[in-house]
Parts: sequence; structure tokens; C-alpha cells
Amino acid sequence: MSAESRQTESMSSKILLHRSVIKQMTASMKRRIFGLWETGHELFKSTPQSFPTSFIEGDILNTSFLSAIPPFTKDSPPATTVPSLNSIASESLNDLRGHVSAVYTGYLFHLFPEKQQEQIARGLAGLLSPEPGSMILGVQDGRFAKGFLAPAASDLRMFCHSPESWKELWEGIFGKGCVEVKAELRPAVGGDSFFGMFPQNKDPFHNMEWSVTRLDCKEAGL
Repeated sequence: MSAESRQTESMSSKILLHRSVIKQMTASMKRRIFGLWETGHELFKSTPQSFPTSFIEGDILNTSFLSAIPPFTKDSPPATTVPSLNSIASESLNDLRGHVSAVYTGYLFHLFPEKQQEQIARGLAGLLSPEPGSMILGVQDGRFAKGFLAPAASDLRMFCHSPESWKELWEGIFGKGCVEVKAELRPAVGGDSFFGMFPQNKDPFHNMEWSVTRLDCKEAGL
């Protein structure tokens, strides 16, 4: 086989693998904003055929959509087989419990009070596969000390975790030593005034980039 043929075969394999992975992905929001998904196709030059990812619309705080359950372990794996994304209930993520390899949340958690953030975290933890390397990752507003982000001269109040409190939350869900939690604060684009929205604010905005990766652990925290 020539070098050119080997390169073509390698590229074809990567394309097939890429399409296979896409078919095993799903996106979710509380409401499917009209035109936003289609705008994404236009922006990235994709189509429903070239990017056949499913979309599940629902309220993340509704337990019929996502219920908080203890994480599955290798000693207590999910009793169900991995479902086809085409076959799961269109209004629920619960059919995926214990079968998800990776979850990404973008600017989600800080939109909710502290208790609801924990509820969401426990719900996402229940989706995760017990296999080591399965992960939840994301980015959100954060603080050096957990508490409320309250820009000066505004009514905005958002509860934000610190890297330390974020680690404590996830270790409390999975159990210490069962996950590797990484979290890092970075200055947010927009400065202290956040693009002029809060001109009197002097409390810097920070983004917290984080990941929670499952380790080889038999016991999960409850």
C-alpha cells in the first residue's frame, strides 16, 4: 500500500469515527430557541446530516427530566443497556443515567441558588458512567471565596463557588479519592465593569474553568 493510500485510509477512518461520536452526542436546553440551532449549522458550515446530534428540551430542575441519584459504581453499575439516542424519551435525560462518558455545561451553575446548584450537580453525577475517565466539565462565574457576586450599584446577585468549595461539592457527591477535581479562576473578559454594564463595580469578575474526572474507585459518596 502506498503512503498516499495509507493516508487516505487513515483520514477515512477518522471521519467515520468522528461521525460515530457525533451520533452519540446530545444537546439540551430548557427551551430550544427558535433559529439558534440552525444558526449554529450556518456558522460552522454543517447540516443535520453532517452533524446528526440530537436535542432534548427540558427543565433541569424537574426530576422527571433529570433526577438526582447516587452515582453508579463498578460494583453497582446501571441495570440498563446503553440506549440509542433516537430511542430515549424526548423530554428526559433520565434514560441516560449511568451511560454518559462526558458532560459539558457552559455558564450554567451560577444561574441558580446554591442548593439548586447541588441538585443539578447530583443529577449530572447520576448520568455519568462508572468507568474511570468519565468526566463532567464546564465554565461558569466563580469567586476566590464562595459567596454572592453582587456588582456595585446593581440588583444582580448570583451565588458563585470558589475552586475550593467546588471541589468539596463534587467530592461530597462521588466520595473523596473517587474523582479528580480541577478548578481554576481566570479574569473574565470585559473588566470590572463587564463591558460597561456595571460602571461602579470594583469587584473583579472571574470565570472558573473546571473538570471532574472519575477515578478507579468502588465506593461512591451519597
